[in-house]
Amino acid sequence: MPKRTAQRFAVYAQQLDVPMLQGLAQEALDFYAVDYDTKRYPNLALLLTDTQEEYGDGSHAVKLVRSVMALFQRFTYTLPASFYWCHLSPLRRDHLFESRALRFDPREKDTARAYDAVLHAQNVFAIQRIILEATSQYGLRFEHGCDCNHILATLSPGETPYHSELSEAEELLFLDAYLWQLYANYMFFPIWPSQPRIAP
Repeated sequence: MPKRTAQRFAVYAQQLDVPMLQGLAQEALDFYAVDYDTKRYPNLALLLTDTQEEYGDGSHAVKLVRSVMALFQRFTYTLPASFYWCHLSPLRRDHLFESRALRFDPREKDTARAYDAVLHAQNVFAIQRIILEATSQYGLRFEHGCDCNHILATLSPGETPYHSELSEAEELLFLDAYLWQLYANYMFFPIWPSQPRIAP
């Protein structure tokens, strides 16, 4: 499926009449050609061990790693490495529940474009529901705001783990749509108008 999406997106890129857009589309193709290299994916078993040693087995950090392991078990290499690193990114923040504005925070300059694409492609809501299912089993959920902020949160009192039911055919259809959105959002990131941040 990733190869088929790349082929379709390459055809789309060739049909664009604006050289700048052709260039941005090619940047997306080049990025994901590398991002699907299996060496770029997180070693989740090792990460789990390290996180257990650092934070303790019942910690939210370990629960986050386990939720991403569940996502990898479901999607494996159908989704690119940046998908998994994006959902692990709270581990490298000042604290696990810190909100980061991906587009505006200088600490995210190397990952903002790829992570923003991962998050905005979740407008294919069925994929977002699968992510919510994986995280909610561990009492967690992700929030993504309009100014590209990204935050891990715990389920509120009274919230229950979410369960998503999709047939295999439905999941393949939604994954195909998600991958297309991923490429498109990566492509348009440099020219998408950013709303100036409003001071709290």
